[in-house]
Amino acid sequence: MDRPNVSQQTFSKEVRSVYGRGSLGFNDFAYLDFSIRNDWSSALPANDNSYLYPMIGASFVFSELLPANKVVSFGKVRYSYAQVGSDLDAHQINPIYSAGAFYGANATLSVPNTLRNENLVPQLTSTHEVGLEMKFLRNRIGFDLTYYTDVNENQILQLTVPATSGYSVAIINAGKITREGVELQLNLTPVKTRDFNWDLTFNWAANTSKVEELADGLDNRQLGTSPFGPTLNAKVGEEWGTLIGRAFRRDENGNRLVGANGRFLFDNNVNLGSVLPDYTGGMINTFNFKGVQLRAALDYQKGGLFYSTSSMFNSYSGLGIQTVGLNDKGVPKRDPVSAGGGVKADGVFQGGEPNNVYLEADAYYKSLFRLSENWIYDASFLKLREVSLGYNFNPKKLGLGFATKLNIALVGRNLLFFGKDTKGIGFDPSEAENFDPNTGGNSIGWFEGGQLPQTRAIGFNISLGF
Repeated sequence: MDRPNVSQQTFSKEVRSVYGRGSLGFNDFAYLDFSIRNDWSSALPANDNSYLYPMIGASFVFSELLPANKVVSFGKVRYSYAQVGSDLDAHQINPIYSAGAFYGANATLSVPNTLRNENLVPQLTSTHEVGLEMKFLRNRIGFDLTYYTDVNENQILQLTVPATSGYSVAIINAGKITREGVELQLNLTPVKTRDFNWDLTFNWAANTSKVEELADGLDNRQLGTSPFGPTLNAKVGEEWGTLIGRAFRRDENGNRLVGANGRFLFDNNVNLGSVLPDYTGGMINTFNFKGVQLRAALDYQKGGLFYSTSSMFNSYSGLGIQTVGLNDKGVPKRDPVSAGGGVKADGVFQGGEPNNVYLEADAYYKSLFRLSENWIYDASFLKLREVSLGYNFNPKKLGLGFATKLNIALVGRNLLFFGKDTKGIGFDPSEAENFDPNTGGNSIGWFEGGQLPQTRAIGFNISLGF
């Protein structure tokens, strides 16, 4: 009988912590909050496994010092500073052997491809935040404005090393990434009567993330790959989340270049842009009328890029809508070139003359395989995320004396979607795949690979309070 394959892995990690916090207030208008925490992690070197991180926040409710008025209902400014430390997974600092298959009756051991680091220190994030919160006209109008900056240092990275070292990856402390952003939330009550209420919440956020440093001698780190497409990168001096891949070669006027055979020319390792949006946000409208509640939630995003593997393969295999129809001569694309069919690449020859070479449809669409730029889309969108229509019942009248509230609602999700650059693709960039094939873990959704189009969902929701 064959010897069965048996494997067993055991991981053990312990973090011990001491935490304290306090709060001080003065005359209901000045407040000070502070905390401090110290962690000891078994995943770090025994002589350097302790890390301390504090937090301090101050707020000033200046509306308490204003004379009584009907305009300003509330006003507060705040500032906070915080640090957060973090370690790594268990058993990442000491060299180990891996047990392999038996060689005859003898056990085999191998040195892993990852070089462990016995001198790792915790990575640290430091954040500053300032904010202004105000309400007006008896809380009918309000806003909360926040500005923040943070610095990520001593990140624990896995870097590729030359195979001649005997390893493929080394774990080190390196890198510095700075981030800053603005967040705004508006709260409005445009209409408020005895029986009818309309509440509106609007939020908007924008942030930038810049790679300041990586390891010595390294100016780019690959963060992830996509199926047959571009890579996600952190490049020193540029925004985090840069896409690098194959792009159309262009002349000085920006025209796409084609070769004598009528196929597009291309360049490798080109910066194709960032996956990070310019800004994101949403809006929630809530209408209440004598127990009936109608609620609608919108999401939106401006900018950012995503890559569609499905769109590329649909074209390559002839299943995409773009592979059918008429060419610029009014003849079906899929007809032979000799019969007036085929497809002409939209570009110019290197001398500047317009391309006049027609390719068989199959050859043309297959020539675009792995040409990353052609399958990258603007991720801007406006989406009707959810609509609900419900009624607040009096539970006591229904014999539910143990309950304090009862709401039954009809709920619809993903009802409408408008994408700037996704017509005919059939995919929602807000639901782009959040899976990194390199690590098997979650990452920012910057590509989709074979996922199904999103569907609408309609159902009932029952909320019972006690």
